Amino acid sequence: MNTAAEDPRARRRERLLGWGPTLLALVVSVVVTLRAHAHFLLPYATPVSNDEGYISALGLRMIRGHWLPYVDGVSQRGPITYWLAALAMRIGGMWSWIPIRVLALLCALSTLTLVFLLALELFTPAAAAIAVLVSTYFFTYELNPWDGIGYNGEVVAMIFALASWLLVARAMRPADDPRGAVRRRDAHILVAGVLAACAGLGKQMALVHALPLAAWIVLGNNDPGSTRRSRARDLIRFAFGAAIPFALVVVIYAASGHLKEFFYYFQRYGREIFMAPVNFTSYRDKLREQLDKYLFGIVVVGSLGWLLAARVLRQVTDHEGPRWTGLRSQGGALVAFLQLVGSVIGASFTGRFFPHYLVEVFSVAAVVAGGALAASVAPSRATLRGRFVGTLTLVLGASALLSICAFNLSRNVRLRRETDRWYQNPHTDPIVRYVLERTDPGERIFVWGFRAETYVSSQRMPASRFVYTVYPAGVVPWFQATRDEEERRVVPGSREQLLADLERERPELIIDAGRTMSGRYMYNYPQLRAYLDRGYCFMRYVDGEPVYRRRHGDICPPADY
Repeated sequence: MNTAAEDPRARRRERLLGWGPTLLALVVSVVVTLRAHAHFLLPYATPVSNDEGYISALGLRMIRGHWLPYVDGVSQRGPITYWLAALAMRIGGMWSWIPIRVLALLCALSTLTLVFLLALELFTPAAAAIAVLVSTYFFTYELNPWDGIGYNGEVVAMIFALASWLLVARAMRPADDPRGAVRRRDAHILVAGVLAACAGLGKQMALVHALPLAAWIVLGNNDPGSTRRSRARDLIRFAFGAAIPFALVVVIYAASGHLKEFFYYFQRYGREIFMAPVNFTSYRDKLREQLDKYLFGIVVVGSLGWLLAARVLRQVTDHEGPRWTGLRSQGGALVAFLQLVGSVIGASFTGRFFPHYLVEVFSVAAVVAGGALAASVAPSRATLRGRFVGTLTLVLGASALLSICAFNLSRNVRLRRETDRWYQNPHTDPIVRYVLERTDPGERIFVWGFRAETYVSSQRMPASRFVYTVYPAGVVPWFQATRDEEERRVVPGSREQLLADLERERPELIIDAGRTMSGRYMYNYPQLRAYLDRGYCFMRYVDGEPVYRRRHGDICPPADY
């Protein structure tokens, strides 16, 4: 009687001890993430970077155009990044920053969930707790809001990359796994390939994360049915899945007659122009800057990776039987290490080292941290109670540290709202106020330089596909160059396309925000200066930027100083 009555309580107690701290870590991470993002949603929604500015401006053009990145609006990241932004704006409202903020929050929560599930699949509940807490710290506090909270290609790409990794991990479960082999294994591998390609269509360098997954499929697991032929079929299935999204995108652009634009901006521009200023000297100098700034963080992340690699090699060495069998038994941990190496390569390949490139590294580093540290917090040989105490202690300590970080972020936001326009109400921006006062809602404007957030904030449509104006300027951020070098980096025909857009859509105001783009003003280029002199009148400087108004007749209106 007593034994039967105690069984349900014993099972509940076992679940609490096994999962309580892990689920607490997930809840803490979600709450902290919501609080961090709320700073930029309440009491008003605001963009957090100029990348969100041109992404949203491109979204406006797509909604009113053909829904084609590189055609309606021009940029060089993957098309999925722009399709998602435009869809969010179409659903949530074109003239508000709330859709982009909500989209960024959903991306952050998706990343948290996938990091949690991936560490749980590869390692243990304690590893999942560590991974989700480390991920939360990286994205909400280690990175500036511009890079960790903002919506960007890396954020989108890593959601697909992590989801692909999770499906492969589930498909690679051996038959004797206590959780049981996954059903529909072939479908898992096929969809994983689709998701890996979507990662590359979000941000090109994210394709690197498909390589360790392909290597894992080739390595296989220790099931008796895992033969060379079956592994080859799995690899073909993964590759076929990866081909599907690219084929669909190519068909879409080919059917619309814009395949040339897709290939140029998705691949060729980066190779021929974006990478043109990068050489050994520039790469070395940029790398030294990163070492000077972030040496401690580099050492910590690198140490976690090598700690996991050491664990893999130790267990492979101690394995009784063929080395390949031992290696397959550690396939999940080995792939985690390879993913970390791949993410570092992907983030540093272009020689820029922009902080938002580290989104790729930190997403993987969180999983690696879980795998590397969980054994010391909750080793498998410990009792259930011991694992509970170890994991709970870590979760409570990490939660306290995240609380300190949350307080610091709140204080920083309050201070920056006094002076930093990225933290202020976008409608108080001087240029936005000027546009609202001097134009009607149906009139278009054009912004040269890195102030494309003006379009959404002032509720005015962009008058050109070049919402990101480096292409007709020949500027490669942030590399100093001579005028001759920049002229060689102008996208062929882009200035003619820009002038044709402006002539057709006739913007009422042109804001020449060249100060934001390395001092390269629209008026500095003879071809563009002639257009301004012929059709526009200088009105005044607003927030340090020249503003021009379209001529209505031969006489300019008086300047409104």
